[in-house]
Amino acid sequence: TALRWGSHRQFCRKFADFDKAVESGRESLELEPNIVITRMNLAMYAMYAGDFETALQEFETARAQAPDDPRLSLAVGETLFRLERYEEAVRHYETLTTQAPDAPPVWFGLGSAYEGISQKAFEELQVRAPESAEILLLVAGALVTQERDKRAFQLYREALDKRPGQAEAHEALAEIYERGGHPDWAAALLKRLAQQSESDVSGDEQEAVTKPPK
Repeated sequence: TALRWGSHRQFCRKFADFDKAVESGRESLELEPNIVITRMNLAMYAMYAGDFETALQEFETARAQAPDDPRLSLAVGETLFRLERYEEAVRHYETLTTQAPDAPPVWFGLGSAYEGISQKAFEELQVRAPESAEILLLVAGALVTQERDKRAFQLYREALDKRPGQAEAHEALAEIYERGGHPDWAAALLKRLAQQSESDVSGDEQEAVTKPPK
């Protein structure tokens, strides 16, 4: 990822024990607070430990000391994403796109941050209206874009349990069958859907809908 560099690996080799490595890094910073690479390494250790708040503080301090180092700008964005502070991550990456418009990691980070905002919104909708078939369809659609077909399949089925005649859910299930290598199931489902009205879903169709993707 953007958060790997040679000096960090050397730092790891020198200190096999995590706590000793952090302690040594802190001691170095007390003697010379402007050692950017040491602060970067400490931030990385905080990331590995799951302490993203500390990592963000260290990365931001290091970036203030070395504002022209692109690794630090990317590291700040990734840490904001890990903290699920997606709106801040979007603003950060949007600034970076003007500074480095040809850098793929910047655009990837921006896309991931937008996906995070979208997913968070869908989860909030699901909490607020868990019984809504429309919400289930929205969340399932978002999962499909993330290639999480199995979970999307379950939500489409739940939506059909609440409203059996939804053409959108049937068509989405047919697409999942196609991607799963079962075009025959998809064709059968779509054929039955074409033959049925929204208020009259056959027992055979219901059976086809319950077959999970492989």
